[in-house]
Amino acid sequence: MEILDLRHFSSNDLRPLLEQESQVWSRLLAWDYSSSAEMILRYVDAKILPGYAAVERKRVFGYSFFVYEGSKGVIGDLFVANGGATHNGTEQRLLTHVIETLQQSPGIHRVEAQLLVHDTGTVAQPFAAQGFRRHPRLFMVLPLRGDGAPEFLRATRPGDPLPKPLPLGLELRKWTEDDF
Repeated sequence: MEILDLRHFSSNDLRPLLEQESQVWSRLLAWDYSSSAEMILRYVDAKILPGYAAVERKRVFGYSFFVYEGSKGVIGDLFVANGGATHNGTEQRLLTHVIETLQQSPGIHRVEAQLLVHDTGTVAQPFAAQGFRRHPRLFMVLPLRGDGAPEFLRATRPGDPLPKPLPLGLELRKWTEDDF
C-alpha cells in the first residue's frame, strides 16, 4: 500500500470509493452525501483539493482531504473502503500525513477535524500522538414517525396534519442546500 498525493488522481479513480462513502453516510446518519461527493470529485478533477489517497494495486481504497481557512487547517474527510477493516492502520496513516502537512504549512496556527462517520475516539490516536486536545460532540437522533416520535409530530396517517402546534421557536421544513 502507498499513500500518495490526492492531486495525482481523477474523479474516475475516486468515484467508486465516494459512492461507497455515500452509502455509509446514508446508513449511519440518514444523510444524502451525493452532492458533497460530486463537489469533491469536481475539486479532484481540477487538481485543487489537497489531501492523500491510499492506493493498492493501482486502486484507490481510502482518502483524506483538508482545506485552508485563513490561519486554520480543516480536515474535511477521511474514508477507507469497508470501514478500514481489511486495511488495518490505513486511516491512521492517512490522518498522520494530513496532520503533518497541516502542521508544516506556513501560516497555519490551528487544525480542526469533525469526522462525523467515525465512532467517538476511533481515529483519535494520530491526533493524540501530536498533542491535540479532544472536544467530544454529542449527536442526537429523534424519530419523526411512530411511537418514538414526540406527540406534536404524531399524525394518525402519513399526510395528515400535525395534531398539535409546534413548540415556540421550532420550525419544520424540507432540507435545502442553503442549510449547509
